[in-house]
Amino acid sequence: MSKGRKKIPDIVKKLRGTVQPCRMSGGIEVTAIADVSIITDTSKLKILQTKRAKDIFKEKANQLVSMGILTVFDLEQLSIYAYSLDQVYLCMEALKDGIYEKVCDDKGNLIRFVEKPYFKLYRDMVDIVNKIGANFGFSPVDRQKLKAEKPKEADPLQQLLDNLG
Repeated sequence: MSKGRKKIPDIVKKLRGTVQPCRMSGGIEVTAIADVSIITDTSKLKILQTKRAKDIFKEKANQLVSMGILTVFDLEQLSIYAYSLDQVYLCMEALKDGIYEKVCDDKGNLIRFVEKPYFKLYRDMVDIVNKIGANFGFSPVDRQKLKAEKPKEADPLQQLLDNLG
């Protein structure tokens, strides 16, 4: 006969809200997830090579920590966001003279205009920044989606009546 389903740790049952006293195993422990506090050191993140990318990461990480959204699992995504946003700024600086370059022949006559390679990189990085930023709620619409999932506060009088009855 087979052993059956794999046991789910009690702490996972508590987090899911499916804990029942008759189904508590009591023997399996899960290591707690480290708490993310204010970010001051970005030296361990190798992807962030420029000062601007590190500053973007610190600023956004501290904003997300204050909102209670950032966890340890989100640090890689946030570092990709910071790197991509740094690349967007780099492309914007390279494109400040215009998106197109003139192509001339040997005599100096204009043949055509060619799109600068930084423009394609700019478009790609903006897409990445928008997608990752939406997951963290960096736009007003996405923030509304995050706030819509707030749990409702219980009425203290109703809690007292439930405890009595």
